Amino acid sequence: MSTNRSSQEDFNPGSYILDPLQASPYKPLDKSKSEIRLLEILNVSEKATICQLHIVSLPSAPVFTALSYVWGDPRVTENIFLGGNLIAVTINLAAALKSVKKHWQKVFPERDPSLFRLWVDAICVNQENNDEKSSQVQQMSSIYSSAELVIAWLGVESEKLSLAFDTCEILTREFEKAVPFPDQPPNSADIQWLSAYPSLCEVDDPDLEVTFDFQKNRRWAAFDHLLCLSYWERIWIAQECILAERLLLACPLRFMDYNTASKAAEAMFRFQESPLYVRPNFISSEVWSVFSEESFKLHLILGVDSVRLFFRYLRSSSPQQYSNSQELPLLVKADADMLQILAKMVEHKHATNPKDYIYGMLSLSGLEIVPDYSNLTPPYVAFVDYVKALLKTLHKEMKNSTDANKIYPLFFLYQAGIGFLNYPQGCPTWAPNYSAISESHIHDISSGTSINSSTTYYPEGLQIIKMRIKRFRLQPTVKERWLLLANKLGQASSEEETVAWIVDNFWTENEMSNNHFNRTTLLEYARQNFESVDERDIEEQVRLTVGLANTLRVFETESGHIGIGPLGSKPGDAVCLLCGSGVPVVLRIIDNHYVHVGTCFVSNFMDGQATWKEMGQTILQKFEIC
Repeated sequence: MSTNRSSQEDFNPGSYILDPLQASPYKPLDKSKSEIRLLEILNVSEKATICQLHIVSLPSAPVFTALSYVWGDPRVTENIFLGGNLIAVTINLAAALKSVKKHWQKVFPERDPSLFRLWVDAICVNQENNDEKSSQVQQMSSIYSSAELVIAWLGVESEKLSLAFDTCEILTREFEKAVPFPDQPPNSADIQWLSAYPSLCEVDDPDLEVTFDFQKNRRWAAFDHLLCLSYWERIWIAQECILAERLLLACPLRFMDYNTASKAAEAMFRFQESPLYVRPNFISSEVWSVFSEESFKLHLILGVDSVRLFFRYLRSSSPQQYSNSQELPLLVKADADMLQILAKMVEHKHATNPKDYIYGMLSLSGLEIVPDYSNLTPPYVAFVDYVKALLKTLHKEMKNSTDANKIYPLFFLYQAGIGFLNYPQGCPTWAPNYSAISESHIHDISSGTSINSSTTYYPEGLQIIKMRIKRFRLQPTVKERWLLLANKLGQASSEEETVAWIVDNFWTENEMSNNHFNRTTLLEYARQNFESVDERDIEEQVRLTVGLANTLRVFETESGHIGIGPLGSKPGDAVCLLCGSGVPVVLRIIDNHYVHVGTCFVSNFMDGQATWKEMGQTILQKFEIC
């Protein structure tokens, strides 16, 4: 059998004989040469997909395409031929292998199809070799940034995705023409162009049962489908998209430049920030919600886009450094701002292996962590290694910074604590448990806050100022409004029961867990009873109250300060200011040592409003947190 076929025509899969004694297709890779494997797709037909592997050295600048995709259910597979071996791949990957080469040919029509080479992790990395997996993970930055093209495979739903791509192209093209100043709040003139596109304004199927009314329009439903794909939620996908120099979104029938999707999302984000209230006659009431409410999950694409821009800035502003043993650029070293952005982005991602929450971002963070996929190592060890590497990196940055007080190396504490998350035995409570975070919701109380101190936090320990929680109470502004509402409805309650009463009477558990839960009934009561209050303010009070009931507690300290802290806080817990943290934290003594409960907000302690000397009767001490 020839291994250098330039054409797939007349290829007979039956002539490709499977040898049960054939050696493994995975020949060893030379780490010193930064070797990787590339896949050549010899033939694709209904009967078989036939491929072979080639070993290349990354410093030799091979020309290749990288695939970005969701693995899918590992129990549902399809066989392909790989170098004389029959191997199982997930059906999503099998579908991608049948389509990506033809997309590549459309992008590069002048090239010989036999030159197409593809890097795909599930095939090019020996998944049975943990040492190789760990080594290849460290080269992910070079692999995806070196690829001339990255194809993001979104799945096999061609009709719906094709319509979504088409919709993105319309939105991007028309908004760019209609909105000369996109930084300004939107107005009705920005959407006049829609009158020429009835397919974006009218209901296609009024009797269709949908979750949200705008989904009765096929185009907006397809756009929503694109934004909600599980693809955007996978941890590895984030760095693959961010590292890509040129990124295409693809399904079996067609592909689209990623920038088109991101620009469409940007355009719609303007309406989520500043909704329109006057509906023009040419837009149906069902469709109007896409311009008057938060209808789409835009943060997944926009989050990737913002980090892509930030990462390119870091890469362009940093001189290219090279190691002695190879000609590949070293990883970009993320600064404190970038590390915080990445940490926040991880909250919205999912991973099959908990260790991937850390290893899946190494190409972007540049932290000095050696991936360890050994089954003997508990997943939380990766979280601990992350904190160690983070503190080491930020300590160096503080030493070299002209304004070290703007760097808060303990920022990760808001993503940790037994008051928010469950912890496996042996895992320190200060370590971010990302596998639990992805299934929960944590408020970033620290956003935009700071507590400055010139005291060195590292490596001697943590200096603190401490006071204790006395009791819990409702935030006064929220409490007063909801007690008034309860009284007017004949449902007067004690302040401890007010939030519970609101939740019990107006939302089911499913509605509370849905970002788009129906607030109509409660808002109608609020409008009738708070005539002087702006409707947007009522909406905000509803949002804050439900968020408060779900994840936070309002407390009062023994010194009379009011704060908002973790739901798992208890009377007697200590509220502390830690050197290196931008916000106070809640700590608890268990078995003669402190554990981290979570970060908190305390009035007058935020944004530099309190200094070490202004804290009054406080305790300054050093100790360890387990």
